[in-house]
Amino acid sequence: MKVAAYQSPLLPVGSMEALELIRDRVEWCETEGVDILCCPEAVLGGLADDAECPVDIAIDVEGGQLEALLAPLASKSVTAIVGFTETVGGGKAIQCRRRVSRRKGRRHLPQAPSCD
Repeated sequence: MKVAAYQSPLLPVGSMEALELIRDRVEWCETEGVDILCCPEAVLGGLADDAECPVDIAIDVEGGQLEALLAPLASKSVTAIVGFTETVGGGKAIQCRRRVSRRKGRRHLPQAPSCD
């Protein structure tokens, strides 16, 4: 099993530009035989601690926003571990989580404990 770590450039808080960058890394991993791609904490949208209003950058997992965002990262051979900030309790609070992006025909791994 091959594992790769990806250090993305520092992007503005709230930016989703990382999706295209991660997709490029997933494609590279596919050609290099890498099984797991690990991305930085809160690579999607940024860290809640850096946001003026963290709820504004949080991803609505229950409403399907995460699934839609991760769709371009789907791969037959590469699992991408992606960090993000999530809404909880009707968007009133946020938590930082890590999930494993969906491979075609597979489901997300259980979410990790909060990194409050």
